[in-house]
Amino acid sequence: MRCTFRALRSVAVRPRVLDLYRVHRPDADVKDEFEPFLDNRPGKINLFHLNGDEIEQALGAIGSSLPKDAYNVVYPAWELSKYPSTWAEQLNRFDEVWAPTGFILDALRPVVSKPVVHMPLACEVVLSSFRSRRYFGIPESSYAFLFFFDFRSFSARKNPTAVIRAFEELRRARPTSDVCLVIKTHGSQAAPEALAALKEAVAAQRDRVVLIDQAMTDNETKNLVRCCDAFVSLHRSEGFGRGLAEAMYLGKPVVATAYSGNMDFMDSHTAFLVGYDLVPVKAGEYPHGDGQEWADAHVPEAARHMIALVDQPGLGREVGSRAARRIRDFCGYRVAGIRYRDRLDSLAAAL
Repeated sequence: MRCTFRALRSVAVRPRVLDLYRVHRPDADVKDEFEPFLDNRPGKINLFHLNGDEIEQALGAIGSSLPKDAYNVVYPAWELSKYPSTWAEQLNRFDEVWAPTGFILDALRPVVSKPVVHMPLACEVVLSSFRSRRYFGIPESSYAFLFFFDFRSFSARKNPTAVIRAFEELRRARPTSDVCLVIKTHGSQAAPEALAALKEAVAAQRDRVVLIDQAMTDNETKNLVRCCDAFVSLHRSEGFGRGLAEAMYLGKPVVATAYSGNMDFMDSHTAFLVGYDLVPVKAGEYPHGDGQEWADAHVPEAARHMIALVDQPGLGREVGSRAARRIRDFCGYRVAGIRYRDRLDSLAAAL
């Protein structure tokens, strides 16, 4: 929502913001930016950043139904190749559905009866202040690979085990290289057993692993990406892949599974892509995962990319520079804002 708002503002559109839940307490920077635009009434055209399972509860904040005499668009996220039919029924309550990526578009089209429009998300990185490596406890001299995930977003999907294994292969291949792996986690209070397993998995590499398990402001998180040399994501599936896009925006080389939403904005010229095999989603690994597949990244290939980055830092800077241009050209605020404005202008004219 924040990035959509900023993209619209960048092209001289003045949107208002309707907070449906009213329970989130934003940090000071976000509060100052958005509070002047808060409203308690929907408009003639409404864009809802809601997922299929959130719609019923969220609409209760505005009277349990969508605004009448208005055009209502929903902009859902999803991270598997098939969209749940029960959630699709909720999406069909809207006049139009925006798909953040081609991957989500392909998942939505077979089950949604309303118009589905591919509308890439906006992505930029804005820092309100700077933080150093020392602030995060990252060794100053090390080539630092960053990986992060939220335990509440199903760690099986983010696949931390594969990242740790790839780093172990890097260490075996380059035992004297000054490298480290930074793992940033969030939401561990909801999964203490998973956190304990993660700590055990990195125990053998503890002198080379920086584990950060705490809540951070948006500015701190962006600075963490800025402070590291490369970003690694051996995800099984991504709806969009914001962490990857933000790392690319900051000019960081990204090692990533060549599957799902991130393929909208990366290719072999702008990222170090990792091949995969499609494997079944196991019971309990993700909602509505029965009968679905996702990617199992090839760990040795990821390790080779990481070795290449350590051996040739200039290669990483070159790919990172191309990546930064790609993100700005594809989903920078102004580019995305023009897409949004054009579509909204068309809807306004029709109304």
